[in-house]
Amino acid sequence: MFFMKLAYHLRKQKVRSLDEPILQMVDLRSRKDPHDIAVWNSLLVRELGPQAVIDYDAMSNAVPIVFAPECLHLTENINWTLQKKEQEEFYLGYPGSCPNAKPAMVKDLDPSLELLRRKSVKET
Repeated sequence: MFFMKLAYHLRKQKVRSLDEPILQMVDLRSRKDPHDIAVWNSLLVRELGPQAVIDYDAMSNAVPIVFAPECLHLTENINWTLQKKEQEEFYLGYPGSCPNAKPAMVKDLDPSLELLRRKSVKET
């Protein structure tokens, strides 16, 4: 999704295709030159300005990516319009800190989820 948004911004500004900075990174790697995130972001800043790094940091911090309605038309030449649809957040049924525990462990399960599961099984 991040790359789709990036491709959209590059096309919108009529800069160039997303393929070009990606191929630059491939070329750097093949020459054994630095090709890390800092280099990637510097390429994007040259193309799109400082907003490119802000967008990268947002993606890295799991900020939801929202596309412009005309994104698919501009990047893929598809005549679809994207529409935002609100959905409830997926709930695992246990605290989000569990996978980060050492050792990783699922605990403190939400008992209300089992009741919901049993109810839905009976209905089907």
